[in-house]
Amino acid sequence: MTAFCWIATIICLCGTGVNVKRINWCFLFWIVGELMWIAYDLGQHLLSRTLLDAVGLAFAVWGAWENLIIKKNTGWRSPTGENHEKHK
Repeated sequence: MTAFCWIATIICLCGTGVNVKRINWCFLFWIVGELMWIAYDLGQHLLSRTLLDAVGLAFAVWGAWENLIIKKNTGWRSPTGENHEKHK
């Protein structure tokens, strides 16, 4: 289980690092990481942690919806570095 926790941590940290560069794929990293943490938390019967990670998941899904689906011209860059504001 330790390896699982390290992988989930690394995925979430990658999402934060990608967010710093304002690349919109950060939300996908966070969605995967939060799902992993929810699975772990439920397996350990950590209900307060499950709630925390479920809220984090909701924010990640909301961010993905807003920035990847609805507002493609937000000024955030694609993974290729393309700035969407240039296309307004």
